[in-house]
Amino acid sequence: MDEAGRGPVMGPLAIGLVISAEDQVNKLKKEGVMDSKILKKEERERLFTYIKENCMAYGVLCISAQEIDRLRGNGITLNEIEVMGFKQLLSRFVIDQVDATLQLDAADVNAKRFGQNFASIFKGEILSKHKADVLFPSVSA
Repeated sequence: MDEAGRGPVMGPLAIGLVISAEDQVNKLKKEGVMDSKILKKEERERLFTYIKENCMAYGVLCISAQEIDRLRGNGITLNEIEVMGFKQLLSRFVIDQVDATLQLDAADVNAKRFGQNFASIFKGEILSKHKADVLFPSVSA
């Protein structure tokens, strides 16, 4: 899982999730899936089609700038909003395999703390890292 945009200054906060089997991860890498910030628009669009056709599942959640402003007006921090969004998106999928791994691009200065937010809803291993979109093809996807 990863996010893009952080609210009012940059538009909506978009959170993405890709579910892939282990054998699909190598295929993502070979296909050229990497940190989207270094890919041209055309390449991102091609890869999005590839991801939709070749991964087990994907999801996107957008939180509007207006919703972020409303929540922040109620004292909720942007990091807390991101955790809420990540959880909301993750809850759309039933992942009951204990050998599954949740890879997160940490949206907190403390990557471990960010990952701990998901321990109650995800039973497998949780890898929460800064720059996870560079480290893990599934997060890049």
